[in-house]
Amino acid sequence: MNELFPATQNPWREGATPGGSSGGSAAAVAAGLCTIAFGDDMGGSIRIPSSCCGIAGLRPTQGLVPVELPDPVGLSCRGPLARAVADLRLALAVMTGQEPPAAGEPRGLRVAVVRASPVASDPACEAARERAERALEVAGHTLHEVAWDPMPVARAYQTVRPASVATMPGEPADYGEAAGQLIAAGRRLGVREYLEALRSGLDAARPLHRALEDHDAILTPTLGRLPMPIAEVPPFLGEAWCAYTQFVLPVSFAGLPAVSVPAGLAGGLPVGVQLVGRPLGERPLLDLAEQLERAEGFGFQRPPGWD
Repeated sequence: MNELFPATQNPWREGATPGGSSGGSAAAVAAGLCTIAFGDDMGGSIRIPSSCCGIAGLRPTQGLVPVELPDPVGLSCRGPLARAVADLRLALAVMTGQEPPAAGEPRGLRVAVVRASPVASDPACEAARERAERALEVAGHTLHEVAWDPMPVARAYQTVRPASVATMPGEPADYGEAAGQLIAAGRRLGVREYLEALRSGLDAARPLHRALEDHDAILTPTLGRLPMPIAEVPPFLGEAWCAYTQFVLPVSFAGLPAVSVPAGLAGGLPVGVQLVGRPLGERPLLDLAEQLERAEGFGFQRPPGWD
């Protein structure tokens, strides 16, 4: 939402957040207003709205797709949002100037699964992950549980994120209350504090790389809770936001490719699961995501009233 125009509505429920910051892109795709849209993902801004709106969204490997806007933090990544994983594959080919690779049928992969986190998440999100586990096992893959502590990364991100907008021209108040607070926080940030937070976040994300040394992918819920009422979206700089985004933030610091796959509905609202791949491993990652998308209960469903 923003203070200049009305808040973007989730096509699944008026008054519910479509996620962000690419919430308009995700809502338009889910409603059928366009086939593909694009977003910039620094802390989950492709994967969050994709999960909230029940579509697929890809954050590519850091640096794979050129980013024209200045990014002093170095975490931002541009990627596509679509109703089908196959369209993500086509969009990524256009964005990288490469021929779209033919889809493959993955077999016998080792998938690391995050089944427990020190931060509580919505049972509906965990149930979606459990259903994804069963679907992957039916497809012939083996699953292994891995440890996951997202909060050091989440706390580091809350320090690093304001630095990315600190150099915006003008005064913080020119950008409205929410954005202005973020810009002001970035301008108060000292160099040492920024570097320490960045180093802390990068260090805390290393377990993902270690998990992928002997696994082909990592499976998590995309978010820690279902799409909430717009009025209840937690403040960006707070523990509640960290809990909400606990599964997407570590991937950003790790620079890894990740895709959110629609995993059905809970209480009439979309829920998603996240698959994380190895660096530059978009092809096998999308193959696995497309395989999961075909499983019963997964894949895009059209919101009521948007036929």
